[in-house]
Amino acid sequence: MTIRARYRGGNYRRRSAGSRIVLYVTVAAVALWLVAPFGWLFVTSVSYQRNLLARPFRLVPPEVTLDNYRMILGLVRFHAEGQAGKILASMWNSLVVALVVTGVNLAAGTTAGYAYARFAFR
Repeated sequence: MTIRARYRGGNYRRRSAGSRIVLYVTVAAVALWLVAPFGWLFVTSVSYQRNLLARPFRLVPPEVTLDNYRMILGLVRFHAEGQAGKILASMWNSLVVALVVTGVNLAAGTTAGYAYARFAFR
């Protein structure tokens, strides 16, 4: 004889079409709000400054360049090389911190997950 657990949650009902549309539009707006700064960061990193200041502004740059990355990596000489050297050191520092925090979280999360798996719930 098998005993089935009874569901104690509420009754689910289907959402109306209008409710689903509002939900999807809201989710899309929040996703755009969160992703747009990264898109802008990428566009400005591969654009020339004259294209960023041009009017009317175009979101897709007419000319794409990787000179900004070359300057930061020290492959091209330019007027602010001292500041570019600091950027690489800061990026290295951020990478080290991210790796250490990830390792600590993995260790804590693994042990917590094991404890929850061994714990006897009702």
